[in-house]
Amino acid sequence: CCLNVRKQEGPQQPDPAEEAVRPGPTAGMVMAPQALRLGLVELKALSPSVQSSLKPSDCLTDFASQRLTLTILPSPCSPADGETILKGLQSIFQEQGMTESVHTWQDHGYLATYINKNGSFANLRIYPHGLVLLDLQSYDGDAQGKEVDSLLNKVEERMKELSQDSTERVKRLPPIVRGGAIDRYWPTADGRLVEYDIDEVVYDEDSPYQNIKILHSKQFGNILILSGDVNLAESDLAYTRAIMGSGKEDYTGKDVLILGGGDGGILCEIVKLKPKMVTMVEISFVI
Repeated sequence: CCLNVRKQEGPQQPDPAEEAVRPGPTAGMVMAPQALRLGLVELKALSPSVQSSLKPSDCLTDFASQRLTLTILPSPCSPADGETILKGLQSIFQEQGMTESVHTWQDHGYLATYINKNGSFANLRIYPHGLVLLDLQSYDGDAQGKEVDSLLNKVEERMKELSQDSTERVKRLPPIVRGGAIDRYWPTADGRLVEYDIDEVVYDEDSPYQNIKILHSKQFGNILILSGDVNLAESDLAYTRAIMGSGKEDYTGKDVLILGGGDGGILCEIVKLKPKMVTMVEISFVI
């Protein structure tokens, strides 16, 4: 949105389109350059036969799985041998009763897949230079969650033994929950993935121009999301005041035109400053 104050030109305001997400203490994952990118595509659908058998109360169930990742980067001075790592970790998965399938490449290391009877599985990727990646996926549940945590702990300890404590970095990410009733992951304008503490879908409708979502966050309050782009939250009062000039603009007795601003934040704040008249123009009446 933008402001127009008659007979006085206000300071140049930032373009909201370039500030889709305000910086803040959010939990996120940054995809670094020269690192492996993991692309996730999530499709959640039920077959017609399953849909017809569901009761209304069943639709409130959170059908979800969780994915955990463990990254182990050895010291460049003493990388562990790939075959040694594979054999050293095999017993951990065998103790869980998991079925093993191993693929090898002459110049590209190893890929081992371990499948459990309960539907969980693990992918272990060992690269020639020593980088070890472990992805575990399981159905969301307390019992399986504890099993996965225990498995990751054992892998970490075994890797320390195999590398003789020469491991440069071990990174375990929080679980990525996929297929949950509420989507907590939203991309930023600069290509990062941010996880918000969303606990409620307040509003979700399509207008003639875009999809409009209002999600509630414990940390940021209600968040407005337009066609998948985070627009602003209730906690972004400083952002709204910056567009208004951060107190440098005097609106007293003036005619003010707001172009856009459908969330109503600027209108709410500007009427407190006793303008003569405020006109807000918004293309979407739904917002």
